[in-house]
Amino acid sequence: MYVATYVKNIIYDVLKLKNQYNWKPQFYCKNDICTSINNFYSTYFVDIPDINGNSTSCITYTCIYENIDSNKCNDICDVNGIDYSCQCSYDTECLSNKCYKNHCVFNNETPIVHCSDSYSDKLFLGKSSYIYCGKPPNNPCEQGDECSSKLCMHNKCESVQDYGPSDSNGVQTGIEGSIIFAGIFIIIITLIIIIICCYCCKRRRNNRNQSNNT
Repeated sequence: MYVATYVKNIIYDVLKLKNQYNWKPQFYCKNDICTSINNFYSTYFVDIPDINGNSTSCITYTCIYENIDSNKCNDICDVNGIDYSCQCSYDTECLSNKCYKNHCVFNNETPIVHCSDSYSDKLFLGKSSYIYCGKPPNNPCEQGDECSSKLCMHNKCESVQDYGPSDSNGVQTGIEGSIIFAGIFIIIITLIIIIICCYCCKRRRNNRNQSNNT
């Protein structure tokens, strides 16, 4: 899947972003076009550009059918002390593309695509980061791979990972990896030298034995 984001009218493939230690990249995507998010406002709303770069505001706040029917969903969303309506009238107003009883609802047919920094812990190399795309936080899930955070608990996608490497960890990891590889290289060379020495000693011993026998 090609997932791109408009940044200053230039398309970048967000899946190619790796080891972004100085920021925690997050993206919301629609029709394979993504927009970066980095503020609390994006918890409820996001501006998604089309192929021509024209932005459309969409509601990211979503509920499940049961909570909507029992009036447990927010009608108003508080963003930095300012109240905004979270209600919808048309499917197109929702990033999930599904409006049910004036609320955006989770839609398995066209699930919201959320991409965020994820981390792997590689042997000898420490933690590294990469972009992973899936369902956003609070979406229903059955397993971690469905979620952008790769974390599914109590059938709900958890928040994005926050235990990854820092900016200094990137440099530190590189140094530690180099030291470890150098150590392994030295050990291998030492073992090779020991084996060669043992082989040579054995040959000399065999040659002496043959000479004595003759």
